[in-house]
Amino acid sequence: MKTLVLAGCGHGHIQILSKLQEMDLNDLKVVVITNYDRQFYSGMLPGYINGSFSLEEVSFKVEDYCKNPNIELIFDEIVEIDKNENVVITRNESYSFDYLCMNLGSKSIESFGPETESLHYVKPIYGFKELKDIGGGQDSLLIIGGGAAGVELALAYGHKYPGLNITIADKHDILLKFNDRTRKLAKKVLEFRNINVMYGVDIDHIDGNTAYYDGGEIHFDQALVSTGVTGVDINYKGFEVDERNFLKVNNNLFAADNILAIGDMVHIREFPHMPKAGVFAIRMTPILVNNVFHVIFGDGELESYVPQERYLQIINTSDDKAILSWGPFAMHNKLALKIKNKIDMNYMKGNLVTDSFMKRFEKK
Repeated sequence: MKTLVLAGCGHGHIQILSKLQEMDLNDLKVVVITNYDRQFYSGMLPGYINGSFSLEEVSFKVEDYCKNPNIELIFDEIVEIDKNENVVITRNESYSFDYLCMNLGSKSIESFGPETESLHYVKPIYGFKELKDIGGGQDSLLIIGGGAAGVELALAYGHKYPGLNITIADKHDILLKFNDRTRKLAKKVLEFRNINVMYGVDIDHIDGNTAYYDGGEIHFDQALVSTGVTGVDINYKGFEVDERNFLKVNNNLFAADNILAIGDMVHIREFPHMPKAGVFAIRMTPILVNNVFHVIFGDGELESYVPQERYLQIINTSDDKAILSWGPFAMHNKLALKIKNKIDMNYMKGNLVTDSFMKRFEKK
């Protein structure tokens, strides 16, 4: 019997598990190692915060995908993965593998030290279950970082807590990776919703409930940091990683002949400047499933991942509307939110791997 270890349980692994648990796994043991019982979809988190969606609608319960008797679910924190010894080491145990697939995500850059009762980092994403209500009973919320996540969070918390004083602080401008039209629409919405935006503010450090920058300070009750990501705190022994501890893989998503990885955690050698965004991980998923099944069952051909050059971006403005951005085009209306919700709900249904693909493995 061979052993497949799934390290982490992001959406790519949910897809693998949803297919494996339908199969006869007499010759394969699957070990799933994760430190949280739910897998959240970050694209729906603003809707979760503003009350549009329930916890069940924005997340998968991992144990629901581990019903096959040959699938073992372990709740533990991974601290090291040894490529040469083929072993995953957790806080409490070690697990040998024949095949390994990693879907471990990323974490926020902790620019201001560890989290406290009033300082929170956006990632890892599972923390949002606890962050949903941080604005309650507070006077002020500071969001550091004006990217899509920062803007969506400000608008979501502003909808949920109308009296909350919300400030976005960014060292440059908001939504720098979006077109000018999208940026103008977002600024108009933020102004209309009385959300203060401070431009050109490079926060140097935080002491207690005060953020300091050159020329001033910002007092807050709660602060959220969304200023970029780095690799998770795992020692990838024997692997190639970049300067931020992202695991290097090829465009087939392989880190070694028997080891694959997906999502924000990877640095694809052929595409070193690919942004860290969920739209890329979604497109990786069918390729990951194909290649994992190819390695395990020896069927089909390996597929290569090529990131899309242009992709749809939609910002939930928490007013029954959204801003849709595509190339140089942008619009802010109810239709944009309907499109986003349709995409998100289809994503949560998990229809990323076709039935025709699975027919190749019906007898396995």
